[in-house]
Amino acid sequence: MRVMGLTDPSTKKAISWGLRDGDSTFKRVRTLTEEEIKLPIEETCNDTMLISRIESEWTPEQDPNT
Repeated sequence: MRVMGLTDPSTKKAISWGLRDGDSTFKRVRTLTEEEIKLPIEETCNDTMLISRIESEWTPEQDPNT
């Protein structure tokens, strides 16, 4: 299962979330449970963000946008 967020561009905060299980099942939710916050985030990031996350040992549950 993976999580993806729909972000408000003005606040850069997620306003809703999608949960994807494989290629066929998709569920939209307004908030994530404690278990769902720990799931991998499905996103594309640039090299600078990737390096920063690796160096800071970032995890999805630490993300301030959740």
